[in-house]
Amino acid sequence: MTKKKISQFRGLGVQELEDKAAELKAKLAKERSIKSSGTRPEKPATIGNLRRDIARCLTIIQEKQTKSLQNASKKTEAKK
Repeated sequence: MTKKKISQFRGLGVQELEDKAAELKAKLAKERSIKSSGTRPEKPATIGNLRRDIARCLTIIQEKQTKSLQNASKKTEAKK
């Protein structure tokens, strides 16, 4: 798996990002089990790339949730 650019994740919705993060976590678990069994992975950098992609997904999810909360609070302030 190659490293994804952050722009590829920004185009997704929150639910899609959560699904993608779950998928990446499953791949990470598989790669870790391969490594722990004593066999050498085909690409050693895969684990690091997966961890960074998961972090990117979670960061963008957090940003989108924070942004939606800020927008909601602005709307309630405007009504007052």
